[in-house]
Amino acid sequence: MGNKAFDPSEHPREAKTGRWKDANNGNTPGGLPPEDNDFDTYDDDSYGEEGNAWVDDAKEDIEQWSQVTKTDALGREIDWDKIADLDLRNGVGVGIDYPDPVEGATKDVQLQEELHAAYDQMSRDFLYGDGFNIESYRTARTIAYANRRLDGEIDLLNQRIQDETGGQPVEKLLQKYRDDVTDKNKKDAEAAKALLTPEEIKAQNKETRQARLEQRSKAYRWMPGQDANTVAGLDFETTGLNPDTDFIVDAGMEYMDINPTIQHEDKRSEADRNYKYREDCYSSDNGAYGIRSFQYGTDNVRSLAGNPAEDTNHIDPREFTQYKPLDENPAAQKQLLDFATSAPLVAHNALFEHHHLMANVDGYAEAYRKGKVRLMDTMQMSRSLPKPESAKALKGFKLDTYMKQWNAIPATSKEVHRGLEDTDGMLVAMKNHMSWLHENQLGPWNPKYPMTGVGGKRTGDKNWK
Repeated sequence: MGNKAFDPSEHPREAKTGRWKDANNGNTPGGLPPEDNDFDTYDDDSYGEEGNAWVDDAKEDIEQWSQVTKTDALGREIDWDKIADLDLRNGVGVGIDYPDPVEGATKDVQLQEELHAAYDQMSRDFLYGDGFNIESYRTARTIAYANRRLDGEIDLLNQRIQDETGGQPVEKLLQKYRDDVTDKNKKDAEAAKALLTPEEIKAQNKETRQARLEQRSKAYRWMPGQDANTVAGLDFETTGLNPDTDFIVDAGMEYMDINPTIQHEDKRSEADRNYKYREDCYSSDNGAYGIRSFQYGTDNVRSLAGNPAEDTNHIDPREFTQYKPLDENPAAQKQLLDFATSAPLVAHNALFEHHHLMANVDGYAEAYRKGKVRLMDTMQMSRSLPKPESAKALKGFKLDTYMKQWNAIPATSKEVHRGLEDTDGMLVAMKNHMSWLHENQLGPWNPKYPMTGVGGKRTGDKNWK
């Protein structure tokens, strides 16, 4: 956005709702791979009225949720009547109608924090609590849908505050919320421990020591086992870190066979063989197949307000209105769901992609809860599995470091921060890591504590079997 002052007259609004129009009126198909590749395309014309019709439908489930999730992640009572009255489909912000942008932004920031805390608790309840009896996650996704668009309006209002008055922007409450949740969880854990008898505490400590001895830390839930081979690599670029307030704008997907004990056949299509990555150090010659790169859009307000993550991923916000938002593109969601359930899903810090999939993709949360998604995390591999001294010389656990530790990219290169290149480098590093572990009889092949089976984290199963 630069230093240009905000001018509402440049951004027409819908007559019915008073919201800003999409710059291209929703006519750009979006989410398509580059034109010069023969990859999957979307057979999908839904957008606007059709593409987000599910948001209104999801309100039908609010009565069920009100009986299950009565308080939010901070223990505050959720006002479900208020949420039911919100226009989740067309916009929940009130700030654009306030003459005083500070007052408007303040109200919107408070609402955003309330919705964020409600979404957080709904996510927990759906996977692990009484919400297990609720069939669909769509009400949670619709809160995320509204909150993403509210986030752009807050940023735009803060730009107005700076441009028109020179005042300080209204601080978002999400960081404070995270600190408060951490503090609450700590106090809850301490209170639960206080209820244990000395014998129970002793047994709990013994179990923890045994788990460490056998290398069965929580991190090992995310590891591949001896039988892991074909994996589905995924990396997202987003406008921020929060799945319910930020958009997915870029995704890379590809498969790779990583087991060093299995003879790998060449599964590449002609398109895979000829695919040109952004940099020459990435190549399907390393074994990648099913290579796909997709871009997704945002609403027009987020495009106007800018990309908060532009310094990291260098994605120009003007690109956002060229494509459909993922949460308004059912065909793109189905493709991601099919991919995520087709093979063990690998990501670096897999919880990031996992949470964004839950908040954006119809059917993903339900599939994960049923055990149809198996997650592997290369960041946890980097932290917890052995590595040679040459790899240890490179400090840290970022994806850039992991790729260099295992010779997936040259030491002089950098993580591209684009979905496909980061996916490819991650999978090559993972395959090289697995080969070294097998050669040295470590990790899954440690004869004393072998990790048999496929491994990976999923619900309803002991993750290393």
